[in-house]
Amino acid sequence: MKFEYTVLRKQDDIYGVKYFLDERDHLPKYNDISLIRVLNILGDQGWELVVKESQSTYILKRQLK
Repeated sequence: MKFEYTVLRKQDDIYGVKYFLDERDHLPKYNDISLIRVLNILGDQGWELVVKESQSTYILKRQLK
């Protein structure tokens, strides 16, 4: 099996919480919701949490088709 990996970053600021994939892809529809909800949404897209690197950085993987 082959996998692809991505980095999910959570950023808190004065306007709320924002989530980014691979530092460039802002996920606007996922702003101001819980991390669990974001992980469930990404899980529906095939992503699986591999490791929590820090309070705001998470590594995910999914199988390549």
